[in-house]
Amino acid sequence: MTAPSQITRRLTSLILLSGLILMMGTFVRPAEAATFDPLQATEALMAQIDIYASETSDAYYEGRYWLKFWGFLYAAAVCFFLLLTLISSYIRDLATQLSDRLWLQVPFYILIYTPLAFLLYFPFLVYKDYTREHQYDLSNQTFFQWLNSHMLMEVINILAIALLLTLVYTAIQRARRVWWLWGGTIASLLLAFFMIVSPVLIEPMFNDFSPLEEGPLKQDLIVMAKAQGLDTDRILVYDGSRQSSRMSGHISGLFGTTRIALSDTILQNADNREIRALIAHEIAHYTHHHLYLAFAGLAVMIFGGFFFLNWSLSWIITRYGALWRIDHIGDLAGLPLMILLISSYTLLITPLDAALNRYIEDEADLVGLEISQDPDAMARLYIKLAKYRKIRPNALEEFLFYREMPTEERILEAMRWKANHMENKED
Repeated sequence: MTAPSQITRRLTSLILLSGLILMMGTFVRPAEAATFDPLQATEALMAQIDIYASETSDAYYEGRYWLKFWGFLYAAAVCFFLLLTLISSYIRDLATQLSDRLWLQVPFYILIYTPLAFLLYFPFLVYKDYTREHQYDLSNQTFFQWLNSHMLMEVINILAIALLLTLVYTAIQRARRVWWLWGGTIASLLLAFFMIVSPVLIEPMFNDFSPLEEGPLKQDLIVMAKAQGLDTDRILVYDGSRQSSRMSGHISGLFGTTRIALSDTILQNADNREIRALIAHEIAHYTHHHLYLAFAGLAVMIFGGFFFLNWSLSWIITRYGALWRIDHIGDLAGLPLMILLISSYTLLITPLDAALNRYIEDEADLVGLEISQDPDAMARLYIKLAKYRKIRPNALEEFLFYREMPTEERILEAMRWKANHMENKED
């Protein structure tokens, strides 16, 4: 064989070998990508959570279950005390002596009753919202800062309760048997009103808001929001660290009051991608009308509560009203009993409320991934938020108390999304 023939054969072999290598590379790359396992990725991410931190967050969250129960019993004891000692009936007598007009009697009763009930409930409130939060290093407030915030909230509550109950007792007096329908309507409308005005009237009472400084993060959030039909360029920062170390961000407001608000804590503890992932989740609530769904769900529960209240008040007052000097449903002296029954109803429907919220949050997680296209940042954010959530609750805990999917399930959901949509894209 001549030398040129040998060279030709060698070149041919080299070309064929190169082609084979290229073909093998073509098939190997998808095989490598296919090795991405969402379960393994989730376990690797979960392993980043410190064992002590996980145990601490579990203890914090489990304690909240019991706090809900003990809080109900404590509030029930306060209500029974005000009924059995006839203090409520004495306040009613003072209110009726002041005026024979119901629209004056109710606010006067509330002005005496609410601060008194607050003082009786105060020791439990101190433990639940101040002492325990400091035990788990979640509060940044001194006692007097915390007290000032709660007193301000108490003033707002007194005004709102006085308005609501004045209208409700008026409905009882005039609508008689169908008063609960009017009560449910009034309470639902009042809820809608506060959802609209809260961003501009109430939230600024507790925190200072200022525009987010110009830069890539702000522009990215505005572009992302407008791409989803949320026409707002109001990106605000508030001093959430004044109250807590929790990271948070939200979109609030309706009918022209809409704005994106970021706590300074998330700016300090999360990177831009994680913040973007959080706001993508919040935008999802708007694009899928979760605010309206939540309001509709709450309105149904409110009407159910007033129906339950009508039935149970009638039954109890018929049997025990004389003991507490309560003559009928519209008697102001029966307000502690009304509060006790509403508290009982709220406790009973906790799983229903939690299920509605879980559905909303799970959908926002999935849609948020579609908006942000960044499952890795979303997963990292879930890990950082795990500080005050139980990581792996059992099925009963999740059913009864969880208002969002557990941390591990949310991370797994993000990793599955990554496997389905971004196999060849690395973090």
